[in-house]
Amino acid sequence: MAAKVGVALCHEALDTFGLKSAGIFHRLGSVPVKETSVVVVASSEHRREAMAAAGWLIDEVKARLPVWKLEWYEGDDRAWKENCECSFAAMRRRRRREEHEHEHEHEHEHEHEHEHEHEHEGK
Repeated sequence: MAAKVGVALCHEALDTFGLKSAGIFHRLGSVPVKETSVVVVASSEHRREAMAAAGWLIDEVKARLPVWKLEWYEGDDRAWKENCECSFAAMRRRRRREEHEHEHEHEHEHEHEHEHEHEHEGK
């Protein structure tokens, strides 16, 4: 899936910026801290277009490329991290937050129902 998105981004950059070529390289497997994990390249007749395209490509990689990473910490602690800039990850987080809020709304509704039941019992 990520490879298809990367190819589509390169084609979009070629068309949008009038490039001669474009590429995205994303490392797989273990990548030590502070080492490069992604490289974007763009070539055109004029550097302004190439530089604009490279900036656009890295932003779009962050926003649209479905990539997760497993971060290892001291000892054997580790955690899966999703790209917080990615649009589909943001949509998933928004859905989870809305579901969580919806659950709490129902809890409060039930609390109020019980309060009203007790009010009527006292009368």
